[in-house]
Amino acid sequence: GVSDGGHRREEGTAPGEEPMFTNYRDIFKGTLDYIFFRHEALLKQETKENAGARVLVNRCLSMISEGEAKRQGGGLPNIKHPSDHLPIAVDVLLHLPCA
Repeated sequence: GVSDGGHRREEGTAPGEEPMFTNYRDIFKGTLDYIFFRHEALLKQETKENAGARVLVNRCLSMISEGEAKRQGGGLPNIKHPSDHLPIAVDVLLHLPCA
């Protein structure tokens, strides 16, 4: 996983998999935050040169475990995570075909 301000996250979420939660409170635990993209939007416009291009998710920010959320004060926000939503991020690669 990717480090978060020097803190390593205990459990990772593989690219393409939905995290178990991005919001963890005493009354709710679930995924509220997502990253959506359209292939066409990243390419701006399809041309002869980029025909067949693919967008690949290279890595994503690791998520904390439920155990860590509980240990840090029973949920979010807590001392290590000052928001009730966990940060999410991905690195994407634009794979262009060889000419």
